Amino acid sequence: MTLYKAIDVERALVAFLQEDPDLAALHGGRVSTEVPKDAILPRLRISRVGGIPDTDGWIDRPRIAIEAWANSKAEAWELASTSLAVLQARLPAAPLAEGVVTDVRPDTGLAWAPDESTELARYTFAVSITAHPNQ
Repeated sequence: MTLYKAIDVERALVAFLQEDPDLAALHGGRVSTEVPKDAILPRLRISRVGGIPDTDGWIDRPRIAIEAWANSKAEAWELASTSLAVLQARLPAAPLAEGVVTDVRPDTGLAWAPDESTELARYTFAVSITAHPNQ
């Protein structure tokens, strides 16, 4: 049985979302898997929150949570809604260093979720992705 190394989907999505020209104009390159304590906004946070690979490991179906943080509700909405559109329209055709994404499906709609401790503006959503390594 051939062993396949799973794609680091979080790292691949951070790089993809940092480089997208429509999104870069909104987040200024601030895309990561963590939000620093004194974060500059707006920004995106990417987190793998579930999903499982097929039994041979070739196909992975991660569930990804995306948080759009901003200085206002309207700015957070714009970043979240544009991010979802970019993921659905461009990620399946994007060249990734580690592998190939063949499908992106919304798993939850955009939800207003201001941070409870800081009251910063934030919209969240999740997508399910189908991916496999290049080799």
